[in-house]
Amino acid sequence: MLELRNVSIIFGGLRAVDQLSISVRAGELNGLIGPNGAGKTTVFNAITGVYVPNEGEIFLGGTILNKMPTHIICRKGIARTFQNLRLFKNLTVLDNVKIALDRNYRYSLLDAFLRTPKCRRIEREIEARAYSILDEHGLVSHAKSLAKNLPYGLQKHLEIARAMATSPKILLLDEPAAGLNDAETESLMKKIHNLRDEYKLGILLIEHDMKLVMGICETITVLDYGKKIAEGTATEIQNNPRVIEAYLGDEKEVKG
Repeated sequence: MLELRNVSIIFGGLRAVDQLSISVRAGELNGLIGPNGAGKTTVFNAITGVYVPNEGEIFLGGTILNKMPTHIICRKGIARTFQNLRLFKNLTVLDNVKIALDRNYRYSLLDAFLRTPKCRRIEREIEARAYSILDEHGLVSHAKSLAKNLPYGLQKHLEIARAMATSPKILLLDEPAAGLNDAETESLMKKIHNLRDEYKLGILLIEHDMKLVMGICETITVLDYGKKIAEGTATEIQNNPRVIEAYLGDEKEVKG
């Protein structure tokens, strides 16, 4: 469903991403790994329209995404989380999810101003759907809490819940386990698996926690200085000499 064909992102004379080709199909759970500065988040920014590729094309289904604005790409079916949380921290947990539901519900400015029956009906539907999403992610008991008051691990789950509220076909997860302890990481692994299985999503995740990556990803792509140096199963990646070299020879880090 998602395909990058020979994509390059160039900043001045630096090729942050260099002729990258990858694909993610419905129901696949793929990993994108590499040392710091390898270009992983730049790839996500290209997919979501933050950066326009200097070379190559990005497709969702048969639709080319190059030069589309970020909100249109989201409406086409690509959602993401961020390495550094981007929640509306001074809004409630419920309101964070309600905002993300905007793409699925519409009423006019006049309806809103007059508080018409249509407006009130749609707002009830939005709230009911938001509560349902929070329940799926174990957050319903925190619905009225401010997002900033949630424990860090639950804030990670809220960001995923908000992304899922956009009804994505492809979910991009940028270091979802960063800052989590072992128990929280294990819970997150189960959540990601369940989302893939229940919604038949294509999921592409960036992660430095090799235990998580090797434990859940069917296909792993490795970047180094913007170039793809390896792609394959967890076993293939763990035993690839170029990957081990890219991680400064630390075989234990690659094997998780």
